[in-house]
Amino acid sequence: MFIAFFNASDYLIEPALQTGKLKVIDNAAVARILVDDNGLANGVQYFDRYRKEERRISAKRVVVAASCVDSTRILLNSCSPRYPNGIGNSSDLIGRYLSEQIRFTIRGFAPELVGTNPHNDDGIGGAHMYMPRFNHSDGRKRDYIRGFGCQFWYTGAQTDLSWAKSLPGFGLDFKKSVKERYPALLALHPFGEAIPKAENRITVKGSPVDQYGIPIARISYTTGENERRMAADMYDTMLEILHAAKQKSCHSNTGTWSRMAARSTSTGRAPLCSRMLQGLYYTPSRSYSFFSAEPFD
Repeated sequence: MFIAFFNASDYLIEPALQTGKLKVIDNAAVARILVDDNGLANGVQYFDRYRKEERRISAKRVVVAASCVDSTRILLNSCSPRYPNGIGNSSDLIGRYLSEQIRFTIRGFAPELVGTNPHNDDGIGGAHMYMPRFNHSDGRKRDYIRGFGCQFWYTGAQTDLSWAKSLPGFGLDFKKSVKERYPALLALHPFGEAIPKAENRITVKGSPVDQYGIPIARISYTTGENERRMAADMYDTMLEILHAAKQKSCHSNTGTWSRMAARSTSTGRAPLCSRMLQGLYYTPSRSYSFFSAEPFD
């Protein structure tokens, strides 16, 4: 029993359903929040995903918890005579200051584990360990502000063998090389903090509409010199850690940013997957694949 592994499905949704006071409406694509004459939220407009029918539900309280991008999209689309720019957006801040974490992955192999018998290293949540931010604690002056931490997951014997594509060899020798390294994988995933900027934002005005006629989210995002300098230090630090561990055959991809966490002014943090180009549109019915940033040298 993993008592430390909290998730809403096991610890919140199921007990609430058992009370008989909770009803879950699935396949409901939320369009906007409805308000009364006083400007107070009193319901939600949504569409049945399969029947394409518009429906409305009344409520005394409305909680917006649709993750970073979708929560922002819903608020900006919730226009009314009282809120012409979206509910709660009289200051034009909702959707601005979109922030993400820069990240790459670097892998090596622990020499003590090469050639040993593999074990079940799945763990819960991907055998996850975390190294907190420490880059400014040694007193050495950096050429950037903010910092980064590092996560260690998908380490050891895992189902993902994509790293094998980078190994040399062919035939039986190649298979032997992969088998020997299978229990020994070390995977480092540093996350760097980006600087919030007002021009990095989510908008809906002028964007295409989805199958229900609702404007989808348009994301405009760029990184800056501070993030590039931090990324270079992140890379050097990860190499230092792997070299100290006497790892073998380091593999990395410094040309792409990968998985990130994002937030905007109104919504807090939420896990997202990434590959974003400036001006890319986000379609809610698809998977979260909308962030990327420019490659760094």
